[in-house]
Amino acid sequence: MVVHRRPAAYLVVPAVTLVVAIVLLLAIATPRTLIAVRLWGGPTVEGPQVLRLQCVRRSVGVEDGLALRELMVEVDGLQIPASCDERGYGEIPLNLRHSGGLAVRVLRRNEVLAEGEARVDETTWLSGAISFPAVVPASGAIPIRAFVVSGALLLEHWGEVVLVLPEKLRAPKKLALSGSGLELGPVLPSSEGLRVQLRPTFFTAILDGVGGEGASFQVRLPVRMSGVAAEELTRTEEALQGHLRASTPVRTVYLHVQDQRGRLAAASISLIPDGRGGAHAPFSLPLPPLRGDAWLITSTWPQPSKEGSIPWPLTPNTLEGRVVPDVLWLDGMAPVVRREAERMRRHLGAVGAVVLLGALAEALLLYERARASRLVFQRHLASLGEEESEDQLSESHGRLRWAVAAALVFFGFTVLGALLMARIG
Repeated sequence: MVVHRRPAAYLVVPAVTLVVAIVLLLAIATPRTLIAVRLWGGPTVEGPQVLRLQCVRRSVGVEDGLALRELMVEVDGLQIPASCDERGYGEIPLNLRHSGGLAVRVLRRNEVLAEGEARVDETTWLSGAISFPAVVPASGAIPIRAFVVSGALLLEHWGEVVLVLPEKLRAPKKLALSGSGLELGPVLPSSEGLRVQLRPTFFTAILDGVGGEGASFQVRLPVRMSGVAAEELTRTEEALQGHLRASTPVRTVYLHVQDQRGRLAAASISLIPDGRGGAHAPFSLPLPPLRGDAWLITSTWPQPSKEGSIPWPLTPNTLEGRVVPDVLWLDGMAPVVRREAERMRRHLGAVGAVVLLGALAEALLLYERARASRLVFQRHLASLGEEESEDQLSESHGRLRWAVAAALVFFGFTVLGALLMARIG
């Protein structure tokens, strides 16, 4: 009796293999949006600190800011509600109860966006400090040292220069000051010498001084074309108030208050156009007691830097300008990227497994078909009277059919698992 077999299995297995492989490869190739949070701050020391949240969205290798609400930041057992604005940033004030390693976690509902331990000592934090060139070289017969209090002068904005002079010239009336490319304001005596208020009106500002005996000096002052000036600064017991002015149409200014032990305060301020091509806005910043020398840093970027930041001293007799960039406490994006890479490896492994088992099942099906055809041929010969035994061939063919069945079962479960993996992600 000849058994006619339908060739459906020989066509279904490669078709299923191809379809499942394409589905998995499309799941790998489809861009996924990854969301995480980075946490920036100063040293992890006891006392008031302000942390900076950075909410990040990553797609096709490109990151941008993301507005996130209903965040909960857990630091050393403290739970602080937080959020990120449309630029992807937020500030979190807290009071650390001890120094050293801190357990930190950022949650959005029940999803963990960042988790780990933060440990930054004061030495590590201060190692990144940027000292502004406050000392300005001077020439002339009078021995003098000149300090630009904020590190640099801003074009068309009032600034302050401290002149450290010989004792006999420290009275304003004993020194005649003039200049080019600048407008002079009040000249006041101080413990260091003279504090001169001036406003640069050109890119090159030169301050000249002549003593009573005809000796003179000359100072070339550094002038920045753009930046944000902090004017009319007043400090109360709980806040720092003032006015921000920019000669360019700056939309947002980031304020940072830093002292020797960390970030005391921070905020982002939206400026209002002044109708002359610039912008301005008043501000009031909650401020705890200062712990030594401190600076208000105005920056056009969330991260303080040498190029986009200007330090304004908040403590008397502070002549040097200093900016310390924030330190990365916790990077929630790194583990998310690792998990995504692991997901892609799993999908590629599933593609390989489906293709391998599909090829094995197809090979066994073809081999079983060939053996079945041979067995039919042997039976045909036996019916014609040929004396040729088929018992051994029949027994091996039976084992082969079991092997084919097992391969198809394994192939089916592999396909099912691969499809579930593609569905779940």
